[in-house]
This record gives sequence, C-alpha cells and structure tokens, in this order.
Amino acid sequence: GAARRRLPPAEILALDASGVDELLDRLESEVPVHTGLVDLPSAPLRDAVVFGDTHGDWWSTVALAERFLAHSRERCLIGLGDYIDRPPDDCPQGSVANVLFLLQLVAEAPDRVFLLQGNHEAARRIPVLPHDLPEEVDELWGPDAERYNRIVGLLERGPLAALSPSGAYLAHGGFPSHGTAATWRNEFESPTEDTLVEVLWSDCAVS
Repeated sequence: GAARRRLPPAEILALDASGVDELLDRLESEVPVHTGLVDLPSAPLRDAVVFGDTHGDWWSTVALAERFLAHSRERCLIGLGDYIDRPPDDCPQGSVANVLFLLQLVAEAPDRVFLLQGNHEAARRIPVLPHDLPEEVDELWGPDAERYNRIVGLLERGPLAALSPSGAYLAHGGFPSHGTAATWRNEFESPTEDTLVEVLWSDCAVS
C-alpha cells in the first residue's frame, strides 16, 4: 500500500483520507530537512536531470522520473521549484499528485533527489496567486487545513538553492544580494523576506 510502494499520480488521487494520511506519515519520517543552501554530491554521480516549473503537470514529471530512474545510481534529480498551482487541464488535482509523487522519490533517494523551493512552495511566508493546492486538498479529501499544512511542510523541507561540485548555482529565481563572500552562505540559513524574494522571486538580473 501507500506505506511500501511508490504510488503513481493516478493512484495518489484515488486514495481515501486515511490512505493519504498514511502516505504523509511515511513521507514525514523519510524526507530530510535541508539547509537553505545544499551542496550537491559528486562521485559516483556523473550528471543530473534538472527541471523547473512543472506546476502540477504530473505527466511531464513522470517522464522526467523515468529518465532519472533509468540511471538513478549515477544521476541526480533536481527540481527548481513551482511544483504546484496552475495545473493543466489534463492533470486534474495536479498540484497534489505532482508533489506527492515527487516527495516519494525524495524518500527513496534522499541523497540523489533534491526539490528546491520556488515562490509557490513559500506561499506560507509570501502569499502567491493563484494558489490551487488548498482547494485541491479539500476537493479530494474534504476540508482539512492540517492535511494541506502537512504537504506544504514537506515542500518547505527542500533547500532554497544548491551548489554543484563544478560550481554551478541552482535556484528558482536569483541570488542573495547581501553579505560578503565569507557570509553569503549564511543568507540562506535564516532568510529574511528580502532574501526569499531575491532567491525565489527575482530573476538573476534583478538580484
């Protein structure tokens, strides 16, 4: 069941309330809490599948996952944020299906799958519109703010940005503009609202 097997999006959407709570229990015990800036591993990994802004398009996410899983021992899967909200018409309840599918991959391979936060994942700190996730949760399993908070809490465990061994910087938006080279990493650990805007909202030219 949900406690032992990776569920594809269609099966996630078919879960009843107790089934999704069981899945959330497992994810909360297995998905790591990352620092604001994470250092990506090097050997034995040789490359990465990097994707961004799937916005509930779980068909595309499944295709990306297949590409990663074909060589998962040698490859990272890195999301650049915005996995929720504005789902396409052919992905009903796409926010829920997309993130719970991706979070299962994190639970299976926490050293190789990294879901960076985008501005939509930070909606509890800086509101964003549209924000379809709470409505989707209520439509699937009835009004329950706690279930929504559990899903968002899992997304908030992801880092704000990542550095590759080759020096590449990955984030949804831009860079922190404060601090010096010696203190730059600290900007990610207790980010102010300004830092969140720069990293998750601004493009690189702005920040």
